[in-house]
Amino acid sequence: DARVAMFHYETGDLRRRFHYVLHFTKAKDIFWDGGMPLECRHYAYRMQMQRKAEEILKFRRDYPQFGRRVVGIDACAQEIGCRPEVFACVFRTLKQLSVSALDLSGDFELPQLKITYHVGEDFLDVVDGLRAIDEAIHFLGIDCGDRLGHTLALGVDVRAWYRQKMGQITIALQDYLDNIVWMHHAITKYNLAGMGAFIGWLEEQYTRYFTYIYQPILKEMAYEESGAAFFQGNFDIHTYFLSWILRGDEPYLYRTGKFQEVIHVSDKWMRYAVNADKVRSDDIRHIPEVVLMYYMYHYNRAVRIKGEEKATISIPKQYIDGVVLIQKAMREKIVKRGISIEMNPSSNLSISTFSDYAKHPIKELYNLGLSMNETELMECPQMNVSINTDDKGVFSTRLENEYALLACALEREVTAEGEAKYKRECIYEWLDRIREMGIRQTFMGVEEGRWE
Repeated sequence: DARVAMFHYETGDLRRRFHYVLHFTKAKDIFWDGGMPLECRHYAYRMQMQRKAEEILKFRRDYPQFGRRVVGIDACAQEIGCRPEVFACVFRTLKQLSVSALDLSGDFELPQLKITYHVGEDFLDVVDGLRAIDEAIHFLGIDCGDRLGHTLALGVDVRAWYRQKMGQITIALQDYLDNIVWMHHAITKYNLAGMGAFIGWLEEQYTRYFTYIYQPILKEMAYEESGAAFFQGNFDIHTYFLSWILRGDEPYLYRTGKFQEVIHVSDKWMRYAVNADKVRSDDIRHIPEVVLMYYMYHYNRAVRIKGEEKATISIPKQYIDGVVLIQKAMREKIVKRGISIEMNPSSNLSISTFSDYAKHPIKELYNLGLSMNETELMECPQMNVSINTDDKGVFSTRLENEYALLACALEREVTAEGEAKYKRECIYEWLDRIREMGIRQTFMGVEEGRWE
C-alpha cells in the first residue's frame, strides 16, 4: 500500500509539472510542373497537417485526462518558402475547438489551445520578415495570450541590416511583389507621414512586376474567354492587396476561379475554412478581379513559374526609411494586442546576421530596468518578452545559459568613453523582470488552477 501511495504521489507530481505544446514542422512547397490539374500551393502538406490536426482533436476527446496537458500548438523550422497562410485553417480550427468530457467530478471542458508561431527569424528582406509576422497574426488568429517566436525582424537595426547587405536583396519575384503591396498598405494603415513620394515609387514597382508575372496570363484569358471586357478590369495595387487578404482562406474554395460559399458549417474544416474574423465582409470575396488574382496565385502554372524567378534588387534610401517606420508601428500594434514575444539568444545568434549576444535585439523591444536613459525608455515599445532555449539539443544550451550569456555580454558593453554601459544591478533587475514575464507567458497558468 505504501508503494502504491508513493507511485500515485510521484505520477501526480509529474502530471502537475509537465505540459505540452505540439509542433508542426514547416516544409517547402514541392512544385511539380508536369501534372493536370495544378493543385494549390503546399497542397500535400496542407492535407498532411489536416490529418495530424484530426489526430490531435481525437486524442483530446478520447483521453481528456492526458489531453488537458496539451496546452498549445506551434509551427517551427525554417520559414523561407513556407508562409503562415499554409497553417491558417488548421491553426484556427485547433484554437477554436474545445472538447467537453466527463470526469469523476463532473463535466469539464478542455482548455482552448493557445498558439505560438516561430516567425520573422530567417528572411531575405526585413520587409519579408515583418509581413510574415503580420500574416501570422491575421491568418492564424494570434491574439492576446498567444506568442510569437523569434521575431528578429521586429527588433533588428533596419539601417544596419541593409548596410550589411550592401543595399541589395536577392529575392523571388512573387515575394518581392507581395512585399511591395504590403508596404503600400502598411503606410496608409499606420498613417505614416512624409511617405508620399515613396508611395509613388511603390506603385511603379508594383506595375513593373505585376505586368511581368500576371499581365501576360490576363491577356491570354482575354482572348480565350468570351468576357474579354472583364479581363480589362481593375488590377491595381489595391485590388492585389485585397487578394492577399484572402490568403487566410482555404484555397480549395477558389479553385474554380470563383468563391464557393461555405454551406456545411457543421463540418469543422468548412467552419474555419474562411478567415471570417479578420475579413468580416464577404463583399471582397465576390469581386471578380480580387478572386481571380487569388486563383491565379495558387492555380496558374505560368504565374507560379515566373513568381519563383529570383532577382537582385537595389534598395533606395526611401525604402529603408519606410521599413524603419513600419517596424516601429508594428511593435506598438503588437503591444496593444497583448501578444507575447519569445526570444532565443543562441538560436538567433546562429541563424541571424549579428555575431555578438550584446547585439541581440531583445533590449530594443524591452529595456525597462536596464536603461536609465529617459529617451531610450520612452522610445522602446516595452513588449512582453521572454528568454528561451529554442532547441536545447541542437544549440547545446540550457535556459540558465541563455540568461548568463546575455548578462555577460551586457556587462562587457562599454560607452564611447570606455565606461560600463549598464550597471550590473540593472542587468540583473532587467533579467529578473524578463524571467517573470516568461512565467506569465506559459499557457498553463490560469487553467492549472482550475484542474488541480
